[in-house]
Amino acid sequence: MSDQPETTENPKSEMPEQTPRRRWWFWLLVVLAVVLLLPLILLGLVLVALNTDKGTAWTLEKIPGLQTEAAYGSLLGQWQAERLEWQGYGVGVAVQSPEVDWSPTCLFELTVCLDTLKASRIDVTVQPSDTEEQSSGGISLPDITLPLAVEVKDVALGELTVNGSRIWDRVALKTSGSGASLNIDQASYVLGDLRVQAEGWAEMRRDWPLDLKVKVDLPPPSGDQWMVDLKLAGSVRDLRVDGQSTGYLEANLQGTAKPLDERLPAQLKLT
Repeated sequence: MSDQPETTENPKSEMPEQTPRRRWWFWLLVVLAVVLLLPLILLGLVLVALNTDKGTAWTLEKIPGLQTEAAYGSLLGQWQAERLEWQGYGVGVAVQSPEVDWSPTCLFELTVCLDTLKASRIDVTVQPSDTEEQSSGGISLPDITLPLAVEVKDVALGELTVNGSRIWDRVALKTSGSGASLNIDQASYVLGDLRVQAEGWAEMRRDWPLDLKVKVDLPPPSGDQWMVDLKLAGSVRDLRVDGQSTGYLEANLQGTAKPLDERLPAQLKLT
């Protein structure tokens, strides 16, 4: 018998060189996955926390200057309180019976859906500024483009005061907007015996073109009522007014106005 040469090569001899290499790539993929997924995980945890009463309460406690009384609900849905107060930057805000209800799922459609925004009373206190503001020679209109579409179904705010001065008794609003377009389905303003209702549309760019129908209920100097129906056209910078007055004053109205001019030039014709 002839002796066969023994084979000294072992097919498994290369494994020690390949295993560390595979482990190196494996842990690199794990680290990359953690880096990519960690922000999503943290965002998910925040959303889960905000979707609970305790998580919302903890979040509100971390906002400097903010205090709430008898608050409950979620910031990712319906939230309300008996009272909300905020102090900061020389401004104080106190809100009675605030209530907010919105639909986060609308964000998947790139829309902010505000179902309810209510408050029975709002008091704002503004500390006087150390520097005197100089007249700028009129008001400049900004160009506003909404990054997301907005749908507001029910805004109902009670009395608003600023430094003790009453701004309104009640305000209500139902509106929607997209880009620079704003549609006012219903808006109302009440201050004492003055009542204003409006509907129409406006563009929040250039001179802010608009087309609004406005009904005004004025306190008459004598008699039972004084109603004015107006149609506002043109733009905020150059406003055209057509309308009719009934009750205390029976007349047709036509005129123009420049609301942004500090001199407030206006012309009105009664027939």
